Amino acid sequence: MIKAVRFFCLPFILFFFVPVFFTACSPEEHSIDFWAMDTYCEVTVYGGDCSSAENAVEQTEMLLRDSGGDSNTLFAYEKKEFEVPYDISNAVNLSLDISYKTGGLFDITIAPLSSLWDVSNRTAPPTENEIEEAKAFVGYEKLTVSGNKIIFSDYGMGIDIGAIGKGLAANKAVEALKKDGVEEAVVNLGGNVSVIGDKNGEGYKIGIRNPFASGIVGYVTVSDTSVVTSGSYERNFIYEGKLYHHILNPFTGYPFENGLVSATVICDDSLVADSLSTAFFAVGEEGAKTLLEECSNYDIKGVILISESGRISLLGGADELFTLTGEGFSLEK
Repeated sequence: MIKAVRFFCLPFILFFFVPVFFTACSPEEHSIDFWAMDTYCEVTVYGGDCSSAENAVEQTEMLLRDSGGDSNTLFAYEKKEFEVPYDISNAVNLSLDISYKTGGLFDITIAPLSSLWDVSNRTAPPTENEIEEAKAFVGYEKLTVSGNKIIFSDYGMGIDIGAIGKGLAANKAVEALKKDGVEEAVVNLGGNVSVIGDKNGEGYKIGIRNPFASGIVGYVTVSDTSVVTSGSYERNFIYEGKLYHHILNPFTGYPFENGLVSATVICDDSLVADSLSTAFFAVGEEGAKTLLEECSNYDIKGVILISESGRISLLGGADELFTLTGEGFSLEK
């Protein structure tokens, strides 16, 4: 029985695979561990048989291979038009829509900047000139999706497919499990959590990580949905006493400084939750309510924002799902 989800701090996304490990197989619970996207992942099925969970892993691996093999970015260096699987083009189109809804604060074409910063491997920020040069190649309005084709207006532009890879993979795993008749399951791809069913009417308790210390600030009780968090604590480095994280502002070229440390989105579609968690972090507390209204077509069940001061803002129904367990936090509904 899952009481709180495990958390994994993700470095950069890398398409890499090792053998699957079947860690538990009992009549009540079947759990499979595997390594993908440079993070530990787990599929747990309640009831049924282990073959269902195994099939979900195979579907997940297949999707990741289709999304770029050893590369998780598309850059328009030698050509400006790319043909990709429809799953990928649909995901990019969704992210493009969110880019427009945020006015570019979330930008699917951020890859030139994120590749420059490469936060996981840096010990000092790039120079002003390097940042300005990279910014010139960022601009969601210069990207077009037509069928399964991704078309850049300018050479040098790029998109980070890895940034949406977990959401896509989680959806694929859930689809495979449901196809096999699974009614109760948890798919955890490095903290990107999707659940099937309602845990026999109890709901699944999914922990929300404490961004300041080990453990959780609380948990959400959910069923048949996905819970995804973006946070400045995931990937960062400190230079001359200042923290630089991986969520970049396309307009300044530097990491966002809007007072937030994490944004969690609860939504039935893991891909939507994946993209929107970054988008809500980008717009901050000030723009969150407006973005929530703009994204009403995505059926968001809740948004949880945690500020640097420890204030937890609960939006869009999150107040009915969230239970605070951590100390030193204040709730704002």
